[in-house]
Amino acid sequence: MYNNEIDRKMIDSLKGIGILAIVLVHYGLSTSSSLLSGIVSQGARGVQLMFIVNAFLIFVSLSKIEWDRQHIISWWKAKFIRLIPLYYFFTILYVLLYGGETSYYLGTLTHITVPDVLANLLFLHGLHPYYINSINLNWFMADLAFFYLIAPVLYRYINSLEKACITFTLSVVIWGCIARVVVNFSPIEIKEIWVDYINIIGFWAELPVILLGIVAYYIYLSIFKNNMIKNKMLVSITGIIFSLFMGYSLIMYKGYFMFVTYVNAAAILLFILFLAQLLHPWKCFSNIFLATFGKHSYGIYLSHIFIIRLLKRVEIDGTTENIFIRVIGYIIALAVSLVIAILAEKVIDEPIRKYVLKSNRK
Repeated sequence: MYNNEIDRKMIDSLKGIGILAIVLVHYGLSTSSSLLSGIVSQGARGVQLMFIVNAFLIFVSLSKIEWDRQHIISWWKAKFIRLIPLYYFFTILYVLLYGGETSYYLGTLTHITVPDVLANLLFLHGLHPYYINSINLNWFMADLAFFYLIAPVLYRYINSLEKACITFTLSVVIWGCIARVVVNFSPIEIKEIWVDYINIIGFWAELPVILLGIVAYYIYLSIFKNNMIKNKMLVSITGIIFSLFMGYSLIMYKGYFMFVTYVNAAAILLFILFLAQLLHPWKCFSNIFLATFGKHSYGIYLSHIFIIRLLKRVEIDGTTENIFIRVIGYIIALAVSLVIAILAEKVIDEPIRKYVLKSNRK
């Protein structure tokens, strides 16, 4: 069972790192430095960090409920009620503002269609490669919602560290083999979108990453909470140094750690970083600045694309000639997205969730 020993600021800080990275890659900050360019391009790995943290927290929340049909349904309701208000608001807003425009992930579709919108609102957009990322880059939401749906089943059957490790290993091997074959048989006209769908943004591509969060949960229960590690600080800093060193090889495409797919290799390093922080939080990765962004990361994720698009209209983006303006643009995107996220939580999310919960009690 979970207890309150987990540092909430540390959890929020890791979410903060994830969302800062996601906004960075979408902003597209360009630089002449190969190292900084590599860091920017790998901002997409912030999504994997979010999946690991979310999977850990989902198993924490499942450990606190009674295992019967009524409580599981109540758990599902609570999770989706948490997702829906802001998700629906920003999805509908995106359709109203940009629905008539074409985009890369729409593929051969010339604009957002009614089936596309319905699929997004029903969290079914992950089933179609042209729908999964066509509205507000919502692929993360598709995969997260599907994970929420199957999480109680996973919790029921993956009930030990041994089973979690075995399931993770099998998912890497089995999906790796399937993906190598399936990726060559694209049922859609634009193969590049199919490749992304199979290798990165589809749920099964992210399942090994999610399973790492579950492995982390059982490591926490089995090892960390039982004080099986004496010198926590030493082990923690060793894990962080290893993660940073091998992370450098990934950023610079050295390939020192590529015995699995690129996404899974990055996820393993982020998993080690997460464990190191669970064991002994370091202030550089756990502080009020990062925690503030992490606490509001959901709203930032859903709103930041709007801000980036507005900045581009006034010719401020990651490719602006003046490097100072480029950096200022990124800071503005973060700051405005944070303010919008906080306001959206207060004005939209909290009132709707309170109303729904109040109605359910009647």
